[in-house]
Amino acid sequence: MAAPQTPVQSGGRRVLFVHDGPIYVGPDGVPRGVHYTDALIDRYMQLGSHLTFLLRAKPVTLQEASKYSPLQRDGFRFFPVPNVKSLFAHIRQGRQVRRIVAEQVSAHDVVVVRLPSTLGRWAFWEAHKQGKPILIEFMACTWDALWNYSLKGKIAAPYYFLCNFLLMRKARYIVYVTERFLQGRYPSPGKSIACSNVIISPADPDVVAQRMRRIAGLDRSPRIVLTTIGATDVRYKNQELVLRALQTLGEKRHRYCYRVIGPGSSARLRKLADKLGVADCVEFIGAVRHADIPVWLDDTDIYIQPSRTEGLPRALVEAMSRGCAALGSLRGGIPELLPPSCLFSPGDAQGLAAMIIAFDTDKLRLAAEQNLQRSMRYAAEVLEARRKSFFADFLKDNAARLGTCG
Repeated sequence: MAAPQTPVQSGGRRVLFVHDGPIYVGPDGVPRGVHYTDALIDRYMQLGSHLTFLLRAKPVTLQEASKYSPLQRDGFRFFPVPNVKSLFAHIRQGRQVRRIVAEQVSAHDVVVVRLPSTLGRWAFWEAHKQGKPILIEFMACTWDALWNYSLKGKIAAPYYFLCNFLLMRKARYIVYVTERFLQGRYPSPGKSIACSNVIISPADPDVVAQRMRRIAGLDRSPRIVLTTIGATDVRYKNQELVLRALQTLGEKRHRYCYRVIGPGSSARLRKLADKLGVADCVEFIGAVRHADIPVWLDDTDIYIQPSRTEGLPRALVEAMSRGCAALGSLRGGIPELLPPSCLFSPGDAQGLAAMIIAFDTDKLRLAAEQNLQRSMRYAAEVLEARRKSFFADFLKDNAARLGTCG
């Protein structure tokens, strides 16, 4: 993929954000994202007046592009790089991409690296070599992600775990998205904060009232709605566990509707649902714009996060903030969000089925109240104040290297 011709803006502090991506690009050439949003741009524009996203691009149709949020901010640009996530692409294009990374690091004053990612890791070591200030945002466990992906992933997991573990020994400024989990797996001697990537608005009284009315009328509702949000072609998201739990319920499964929301091909999960005989209880919604997620969550009774690996799942926190009852696997940062009574092994379909049918009106009401309260730990004003203070310390500590640019 050819690099864009737009030069890095002159004047002011220039910030480079690096991750694997992808950013979605439609025929109109406008970059769009799900997790990469204008809010994320605004966050890192606190570090400078110009911001570049360095990620791989994924071409999509105009219809597909309409499902994602366009990235439109003054001072922002997107710089696409070829995909090097496969071994073949790594061998064929790795040298070219490393050169692009080195050039872009050189052209910027501050480097923000989101890990784990191949591009992020390369950018870290290049910025370290060039003496550029580096801020890390650590999102998930490399070991868990690869180990639960495939046989090839299990072979690669020890190497990539060690790469990130050793990198963190050199890191000096880190934003961990968990409170304990990632800090324990990938410790650093540098300065760090626990600050989730989730942005939650204060509980709206109307949302709370609507949730309580929904719970009160559940006995008259034709079905109890279960929901999972996550990419449907990523195996470690583990939606198949919920399908197996529905099979375990036997005829009782007809009381439930399981909605699977997220981008990617759902062919594998559809085939499994047919094989298990639960297809009549499952709806595959596909990708949904992030702005529309609250609408789907408000039509959810029990949110389920069955992942085999997670950092701190955004969708789970968002579901809690809408008053959904929630169940989650014993993985990553999920136990930081939910009580032990709502946690299950990611391979225990029978245990999950038992938890689902144990919810009655009283338990749903109690879960709604508790989850609304817990989710406020991730209120935007709380996290942004913590992050803003950390950014200020980062800039102050690196003032000598940054000079007069601002």
